[in-house]
Amino acid sequence: MKQIMAALLIALSIGVSVPAPAGDEVRLTESERIYGLSQIWKEASYNFAFFDQVPDLDLDVEFRAHLPWVLDAINTYEYYRVLQRFCALLEDGHTNVYIPDDLRKRHEDQPAIQTREAGGQAIVTRIEASLATVVPPGSVVMSVDGIETGTYLRERIFPYICSSTEHIRWSNGVRQLLVGKPGSEVALEIRRPDGSMTTLTAMRDAGSRDVTWTDYMGRRRGDALLEINWLDDQIVYVALNSFGDQHIVDEFKARWDEIKTARGVILDLRFNCGGSTDVGTAILAHFTDTPLTGSAWRSRKHVAVYKAWSFFADRYESLAEYRSYATGDVWETGGQSTLEPGVEAIVVPVVVLIGRETASAAEDFLIYADTLEHVITVGEPTFGSTGQPLSFPLPGGGQCRICTKRDTYPDGRDFVGVGVLPDVPVERAATYYLDDRDEELVTAMQVIRGQIDRD
Repeated sequence: MKQIMAALLIALSIGVSVPAPAGDEVRLTESERIYGLSQIWKEASYNFAFFDQVPDLDLDVEFRAHLPWVLDAINTYEYYRVLQRFCALLEDGHTNVYIPDDLRKRHEDQPAIQTREAGGQAIVTRIEASLATVVPPGSVVMSVDGIETGTYLRERIFPYICSSTEHIRWSNGVRQLLVGKPGSEVALEIRRPDGSMTTLTAMRDAGSRDVTWTDYMGRRRGDALLEINWLDDQIVYVALNSFGDQHIVDEFKARWDEIKTARGVILDLRFNCGGSTDVGTAILAHFTDTPLTGSAWRSRKHVAVYKAWSFFADRYESLAEYRSYATGDVWETGGQSTLEPGVEAIVVPVVVLIGRETASAAEDFLIYADTLEHVITVGEPTFGSTGQPLSFPLPGGGQCRICTKRDTYPDGRDFVGVGVLPDVPVERAATYYLDDRDEELVTAMQVIRGQIDRD
């Protein structure tokens, strides 16, 4: 701590000249810049719940390394990029720095080309209609500004992405692949769906003009909270698109008399990014006839005097029990919640579709359902992050959050940093964006029909 304070005093005393911002952009003083970085370092040092998942990270060393960078940043936007890079070292999906919207819009744009990840590739999923004959949707971006795409992502994009899992780092990274300074040009090497190659130089200006886009390729979340469709063999498909709105429970209950007549149920959580765990479990209660246990959780515990006594733990045997307080490896364990079955619950074959956007409270839903033998998951590993973030403001109007709560399966298995792994995996290939076939849903139908036949 003394070394950190010394570094702060030195940084403040050297009189670094903070560059003037562009236009009407907020100008931060040296003290404000250091304060913002210090806030993140302080709150993470005391409260972050997953240091064991980044065992090689020395946050104090990185704090000292980032001090001159926050002072040298040429404007407030670049200052925030340094903060994002610092925060990304924690490798957690519920630990982020958010750049103020007006600042981001002023400094970020991309060409009229959208990319999404599949099989470790950057697939063009939408493009300006006038360019579609040159770069058809389904093409693959092979290089960016002369740098192979994977290398470009690792060097230019990934260092700024806060992610608990590698598959989400790739998914989010490819989404941001072409983002850069508004009005700048980017040179792309493209492989078309037919295998032919082409090059394209595009301007990052899609946000500043009206663009006529091709149709988006691939599946996306529907507009409704709840979607219900009847499939063959008396199988009902139920899309639960968010647990962020209590109304989805009301809508589900209003259709329950219809749903409960099904021989099998497919619940689609692929585009459910979370919300409230209580909302999800209110729906899950309809599909269990036994009590279910939620995730186990713990959070770091601080008692100031115990930490003070830990300094003398090696000298006095009576203080030995406080030794762990010196490193902060002391935890408060929370109680596990129990979900009771619904009054009219049914037990029929259930397949849950999951994917990379299944996150947070939607993952909590899966943890509760983990022990149900009649429930099978199909699809991709989930987002791999949940927990309770501690949020606080940053100088210049931005915000940061630090994850304070460590959730696991009831038996202690990790899913944060891994994702909930599907019972029946369906890998996302480039064909996901090339045709209308919903491979996960096709697989789910095969699985649930097999379950119904066995029953």
